[in-house]
Amino acid sequence: MYKAAIRAGVEGVFTPEGIAAAVPELILKVSDRVAAREAIRQIKIKFLKEGFAKGVAAGAMDWSQEDVRLNLKHRVTHGRVRGLEDEAGILTLSFILQLAENCEDYAVDVGYSYSLSRPLEWRQDLAAKGMKLLKKHGYDKWSPEQREYEFIDKLAWAIRSSTNAIVGPHLEIQLAVARLKDGY
Repeated sequence: MYKAAIRAGVEGVFTPEGIAAAVPELILKVSDRVAAREAIRQIKIKFLKEGFAKGVAAGAMDWSQEDVRLNLKHRVTHGRVRGLEDEAGILTLSFILQLAENCEDYAVDVGYSYSLSRPLEWRQDLAAKGMKLLKKHGYDKWSPEQREYEFIDKLAWAIRSSTNAIVGPHLEIQLAVARLKDGY
């Protein structure tokens, strides 16, 4: 009796009606996975770019490695990842926060090292350009001696066009390679 029931079930799946019923569900599952991968890609891009800019800004302002460690690391909050979820809800908030924080912390270190590898004149010019833009937008209460997260966050925002031009092409290449490995 069990064998007959199993046989009937298997035969029912492979009927035109059974296949037609399974196709939409299969397409939905595939599209949910693609949406989750795309959400991961967007999270990586956002936090790698922001972290790199913060690291470069810290280097341009002559922060020490200790200042960077104490003031720029582990700063990802729920508010900063809001809207980056996948539509199907495959990615948990915990996963999104951890991914964003790992990407940003790594990029802060890379940006800081990159900035320190550049000539002093380059760092000073970049800092001056950023401070000028901050002043233009009403953020003139900060002095270059400050060692606060908010200051570097705003300065990173002000120099993002320069830092995105540096890191953007490298990110796109790395993410394209990752997409090829994943098969999409």
